[in-house]
This record gives sequence, structure tokens and C-alpha cells, in this order.
Amino acid sequence: MYELAYEFTGNNKGPVILFLHGFLGSRRDWDDIVPYFNDKYHCLLLDLPGHGETKALKDDQASTIEFLALSVIKLLDNLKIKRCYLVGYSMGGRLALYLSIYFFERFYNVVLESASPGLELPEERLERIESDNQWAEILEDESLDDFLEKWYQQPFFASLRKHKAFPRLAKQRKKNNGKALSYVLRDMGCGKQPALWYQLEHMVIPVLMVIGDEDEKYKAIASEMHLHYHRVQIKTVKHCGHNVHFENSHEYSKIVLDFINNHAKLSGEGKP
Repeated sequence: MYELAYEFTGNNKGPVILFLHGFLGSRRDWDDIVPYFNDKYHCLLLDLPGHGETKALKDDQASTIEFLALSVIKLLDNLKIKRCYLVGYSMGGRLALYLSIYFFERFYNVVLESASPGLELPEERLERIESDNQWAEILEDESLDDFLEKWYQQPFFASLRKHKAFPRLAKQRKKNNGKALSYVLRDMGCGKQPALWYQLEHMVIPVLMVIGDEDEKYKAIASEMHLHYHRVQIKTVKHCGHNVHFENSHEYSKIVLDFINNHAKLSGEGKP
């Protein structure tokens, strides 16, 4: 199992919210978010493999989302957390969706930000694997600075690049290890993930999708997910692209907090 680096913030007597960051991030990505939750909730922040203080394992078994999911569940077991709320962004959102399908009994509900159930068609997966391998080669052959410059030229990061705090985010990204990130891209990218579209109809916990209104790709994915599972709610945040929680931390936190608080109020579970 992965030894996942983690930390807690907030009210240690409140219900736990598990936060999962995206590719290139770390648990520090939630620093602007957790102050909105700390009064009522106990926030558990993880570093996913190859990010922050968690090492990437170069091993065929360890490269799968199934293995990573089991590592998360083991951590919850070790921390004696029987059930919690779950929030995931992008790569962390894909992991959160997998966890909420196959380990639904461990979570009250799940918030997915700019996340996908994967690619349905084999040719789509092969194309994505090829793309991820090309990005991994850049990480292996060039400096991390050069990689970041090219990575953030992708269209769905357009609004993020214009954000006044983008230089702060880019500086944080430069603390990563390029070699470790190349392992993650090759082994944990969307192309390698099993498609979860047909599992959506069997989900039993509520899902909130948070999408930036300038992220056309993930708006379409969220709408399609709603067709598969009627308990998917969709919230769109104006003037944001892919990374909503960074581009508008206040609105994002309000949406997520309302979703979690409403669930606790209606169900009586996970109540602060």
C-alpha cells in the first residue's frame, strides 16, 4: 500500500472531509479552501502518489487506481474514520468517483470538481495514453519549468493563466519532482483508468459536480453524467475554467459547504 502523507486541519470533533488534489498539486492546494470548513469540520488533506511528500511507486500493481483506492481506505481505517465526506479535483476527482462507487459505505456524499468517469471507447483510451506518454517524455527530457510552461498552455487553463494568483500556483508546482510526475502520467492518467460510466447507475450516494462555465469539455461530461445518475447535481461557477477552487475559492467553498450541510441536515448523518 502507499504510505500517503496527510494532515488534519479544523475542528477535531467535527465530521471529516477528505480532500483529494489534482495532477501537479499537493495537499497545499486546499489552503485557500479549508478556512471555510474549519469551524465545523475536520479536514483531512492527502498528498497523492508522486506529489508533495508521497512517493510514487514504480510498480505495475501500484500504478492502478484500484491499488491507490485501497491505500486511501487503509489510511481511513488506520485513522479510525468509519465514514466521511469526500471532495476531489480533476485526477483526485476521478479517484473520488471510484471510491464513492466501490466503497460507498465509507462516504456520506461526494463532490467532484472538473472530473470524469473516464473514457468509454478503447480508441479514446489509447489516444489518451499516447498523449500522456508524450507529456511524460517532456517531464523526463526537459526541465520542470519548461513542462509547466507547456502544460498550462492547454485551452482549459486559459482563465487560470489570467488569474492574479497564478504565479503563486506555478511557484508551488515547481516544488514537485518531474521524474515522479512522469510515473503518475504514464500509470494513473485518464487513459489507464477503467471507464466508470456504467457504474454510475448503481451509485447510492449523492454527487455534486462543480464546473467552471468556461470549461466546455467538463460541462458536457457533467451533463452526460446526470443522464446516467439522477442524483448528480451540477453547479457551474462563472468566469472559471478547469480549476474552480483556485480561481474562485469563495464561491466554490460556499457551494460545497451548502451541499455538505444540507445533506447532514436532511439525513441526520455526518452532522457537525
